Amino acid sequence: DNIHNEPPMAGVRRNKRQHAVDGVPDVDALIQKFVHMDYLLEVVAGKNEQLMAMNHNADPENMFYAMGPRAALEIGRVQIIHFCAETLEQPVDPTMLAEVEGDNDDEE
Repeated sequence: DNIHNEPPMAGVRRNKRQHAVDGVPDVDALIQKFVHMDYLLEVVAGKNEQLMAMNHNADPENMFYAMGPRAALEIGRVQIIHFCAETLEQPVDPTMLAEVEGDNDDEE
């Protein structure tokens, strides 16, 4: 009943009040909750020159997400790197770990 016949169009947002279907959570609502709680940062591509330079095909209206300040404090960047590597079934990138360690050295 709640499954659309056509896939969603790029850039079109669904109704935020849409409920989970067959136990599948409303990912858009969860992302917005994490943004509201400062676990994620939400950036409009067109408002960030660096994002547009890195993503030449990005629509200026696209949203990009990054780890927010609360996630950095409560979870930590090293744990996020390990989690992402495990989720993607890839080895941990040593350059990412070195970057985080370098940032930690700068703070001391």
